Amino acid sequence: MALYFKTIRSSSSGNCLAIRTEQNQILVDCGFSSQKSCEYALHEHLSKPSDVDAVVITHNHGDHISYSSLRIMEKYGIQVWIHEDSISQLIEKHFNGYRFQSLQVKLFSDSQFRVGNLSLQPIELPHQPGYPTYGYVIRYRERGRCYKVAVAGDFYDGSGLLEHLINADLVYVESNHDPHLLELYPNYNSRFHMNNPNTAQLLCDALSRSRRMPIAVILGHLSLQRNDEAIAINEVREAMIRWGRNWDCRIYIAPRYEASRTITLI
Repeated sequence: MALYFKTIRSSSSGNCLAIRTEQNQILVDCGFSSQKSCEYALHEHLSKPSDVDAVVITHNHGDHISYSSLRIMEKYGIQVWIHEDSISQLIEKHFNGYRFQSLQVKLFSDSQFRVGNLSLQPIELPHQPGYPTYGYVIRYRERGRCYKVAVAGDFYDGSGLLEHLINADLVYVESNHDPHLLELYPNYNSRFHMNNPNTAQLLCDALSRSRRMPIAVILGHLSLQRNDEAIAINEVREAMIRWGRNWDCRIYIAPRYEASRTITLI
C-alpha cells in the first residue's frame, strides 16, 4: 500500500496539501476564495471530492480555510478537524451567519488523533498573535515500517519544530521570503513567517540529527514579491555546503497557484 503527497495550492492566495493512502485521503487546509475554485481544484487534482475523508486546519487565516471551502466540505460530507481552541474563531470568521447544519466539525486537542489509517500529532507553531496555529506529524504504518510526514506552514520560529523534523520521510516547510527582497518590498506580516536562511538552518539542523534522509523536502508558501524559487533552493544548498555535508535529499518548491507532482513515499 502506497502513501502519496502533493500540494494543490501554496501561497498567500490559498493553501491546500493532500495526503492519501489506498484507504484514506486527507487535506491539510483548504483555503480557496470561492466555492467554484475550491470545487474545481478538488475535482481536478483528486479522484473526487467525496473521497476526501477530512480537512485538517492549521489556523483560521482565510488562505487556509474559508466560508467558500466550508460550503464545499458540507456539500461532500467531508469532516473538518480543528483544534479546540480555534473553533469559536472559525465560527466567528468564516461561518458568515450561515448555520452549516450538516457540516461535520471534529475537535482535537494537543494529543495525537486518527483519521482512518493516518495518525496525526499536532505541533503548536508560533505565528500571528490571536491565531492558534498548528503543524502536523502524520504517520502511516505499512509492512512493519512507520512512515513519517512533517507539515509546517505559517510560522516564524522553528526551534520547537526541530525535533519533529528528525527522521521524517517527507518534509513540507514554509520558506516565505528572502531578507534582501523584504528590504526592497517591506511587509509587516512577513515577521510572522519564516525567511529562507532560517528555514535552511532549520532543515540542516534536522538532517544532521537524522538517521535517514527524507525522500523529499518541499519548500512552501513562497511570497510572490519577496521570494524566488531559485533563491530559496540555493539558500538551502549553500547552508548544506557550510555544514560541510552532502545530504542526498531532493528539494522541491511547492507551486503557488497549481498542484505539484505527486510524491510516492512507499
